[in-house]
Amino acid sequence: MECYSRAIKTEKIEPDLKLLLHSNRAQAYINLKRYKEAETDCTVALQIDPNHAKSLHRRGVARYYLRDLREAKKDLEKSLQLAQNPEIKGEIENAEKEIDKVRYEQIARMMERGKMGRKERVRVKVEEMNEDESLKILEAKRKELEAELSAKPKKGVEEFLSDDEENELNQLS
Repeated sequence: MECYSRAIKTEKIEPDLKLLLHSNRAQAYINLKRYKEAETDCTVALQIDPNHAKSLHRRGVARYYLRDLREAKKDLEKSLQLAQNPEIKGEIENAEKEIDKVRYEQIARMMERGKMGRKERVRVKVEEMNEDESLKILEAKRKELEAELSAKPKKGVEEFLSDDEENELNQLS
């Protein structure tokens, strides 16, 4: 690694060689499970050539292990377009599965906390009025909302989800 670092810091290096040095060092970092350094080297390589398939692939792998799943998927998909490597399809599927798993866990946590659904905000027109009048108006609005909520039947979580989210929830069940 040390010889790579010295070579990369040399200003007389051709951009193509610098690209390869960063990309190859990124692979070495991935092998060492130093994913943040790998992502940084790939990003530098991609500044030289934004369509370098190996750097995109390696950055996608690094981001996958850093749990930046959406960005990992983007990098892997672009790499697949450029390189047509069938191995990348499996990595994209793994990223998609992890994204779905995270989404499902988030929905489950929200359901546990009772935070699913849309909350309506109370809007009161502000005018010049004294404190007693404004308190009476807010109290009346609160009672109105409580009556409205108690009159409505309890909704299940599914009624608050969009069609896509409901389909994903059903697939995960």
